[in-house]
Amino acid sequence: MIQSVSSRDIYMHHLYSKALNSNNRKLNLELMKELQKIMIIEETFANILDISLGQLLEDQKDLTTKYVPTDFDCLRELIGEYETSCNLINDYSRKFIKYFVRECENPTQERNQFVNKIKRACQ
Repeated sequence: MIQSVSSRDIYMHHLYSKALNSNNRKLNLELMKELQKIMIIEETFANILDISLGQLLEDQKDLTTKYVPTDFDCLRELIGEYETSCNLINDYSRKFIKYFVRECENPTQERNQFVNKIKRACQ
């Protein structure tokens, strides 16, 4: 059966497929590390946005085309703060950049408050 996979999830699916057909312990550990990274990223963004993890994953569908980035200075600042305080943006965390775009295009709070939320979520 052919399934579609988000481009942000390809590496995890690749590891899963390989581990499923193998008894290689090293491969299983690599898959577990990747899943742990994913869980940390999801939890971090849920904390930044003050929403539950379930709500974070559900909201992703609604934001895909809602906001188009125009305030690139704001976006650069938020991404920069995330990379300084948390981790570098990787393929998986890119799926959550739309929340930064939303905050830049339709702010729900002062920018410095949102930057502080990023800092706190990553401590």
